[in-house]
Formats: sequence, C-alpha cells, structure tokens
Amino acid sequence: FHAPMLRVYRSTDMVGVELGGVVKNVMAIATGVSDGLGYGLNARAATITRGLAEIMRLASSMGGRAETLSGLAGIGDLVLTCTGDLSRNRSVGLELARGRTLDETLAHLGHVAEGVHSAREAARLAARLGVEMPITMAVCSILFEGRRPSDAARESAELTNQANGIRSSSSEIYQTAQSNAHTSSDVAEKAKAAESVISMLSQASRDIAGFTRLISTISSQTKLLAL
Repeated sequence: FHAPMLRVYRSTDMVGVELGGVVKNVMAIATGVSDGLGYGLNARAATITRGLAEIMRLASSMGGRAETLSGLAGIGDLVLTCTGDLSRNRSVGLELARGRTLDETLAHLGHVAEGVHSAREAARLAARLGVEMPITMAVCSILFEGRRPSDAARESAELTNQANGIRSSSSEIYQTAQSNAHTSSDVAEKAKAAESVISMLSQASRDIAGFTRLISTISSQTKLLAL
C-alpha cells in the first residue's frame, strides 16, 4: 500500500531483508572509520560498494536473493546509514578513527549502535559458511581486538586484493579447463569424421573392386558368345 508520503514494498525474501538490515550497520562503522581517517569520498564509495558485495555474498550463501539487496532493503538502507550525519553506526566509526576506545565511543554516543553487536555475529556466520568478508573482519579487529583503524583498513584492502586474485585465478583455471574441454571435443569430432571418411573410402574401394570383377565377367561371357 502507499500514501502521499509513504510507499511500502513487500518481499518474500526474509533472509535478504534481514541480513541487509543487519550487516549494513557493520558497513556504516567501516565507512565512518574511512571518513574519520580522512580517506575521502572515493574511499567512502569504495567501502559502500565492496560492503554491498559482502552482504550479497553472505545472503546468497543463506538462500537470500541478490535483487533484494539491490533495492531499498539493501543498497537503499546501506547508503543512508553509511553517509547520514545522524547515523549512530557511522558515528562509532568516526570516533574510533579519532582515537577513542569503543567504551568511550559508546558512552559518548548515548545510544545503541547495532553494528557493534552485529559485526561479531556476521563474522561468525561468514567463517561458518566460508564467505569472504574482509571489511567485516576489519571492523571486528578494531572493535574487539584493539587494532588501530589505519592498520585494519590497510589489512582489509590487502585481504580484498588477495581474494580478488584468488577469484581471478579460479576464473582463469575454469576458462582454461573449458578451453581444453572444447579442444578435446573438437579433436574427438575430427577423429570421428576421419573414421567416417576412411569407412566411406573403404566401402568405395570394395564397390570399385566388385564393379571391376563384374566387368571382367561380362567381358568373358561376351567372348564365349562370339565363339
């Protein structure tokens, strides 16, 4: 239903909607860290984009649909939470980047920042399901392991590069295997065609031999008739 100032969209993808609403808070903390470190708007956009990719990977592994996260429950909520000045989770990232501890940050905030609790659970899910979530892992290292935000940001970028390299290598291996399969298939088809040609030539040879014998027989019979 909708009203002049409100529109409600329905979805049957409970997994996608729920994970989008939960993990976007973790990405908002990461974006706040990036902004607080002064990395700029390009880094903010990259964090949001790669954060969405992490959410999609996790949701897909649990049966969620990618199109859900391309809508308001995913990228819509994610962009707002990662960029809004009233975002509590982004504020946590900003304060951590400025050197405050987590306890100091939460006390100063005075509100619940859901991403703090969600980060640990998202990381556990990712580990259990074998899903790559380097940004989430970096946020956890800042929140619970005392990592410096600048170090965690650098390590997250390195992990993302390694993951991309692994996916690229896997893609190359797959393409090579596909190419080899096609080559093998082509060779097999050519071998079958060659066998067919040889068979036809053999049959033709037999036919010619038979025809030659027939001509020889007719010739002999003709000579006998002449006598």
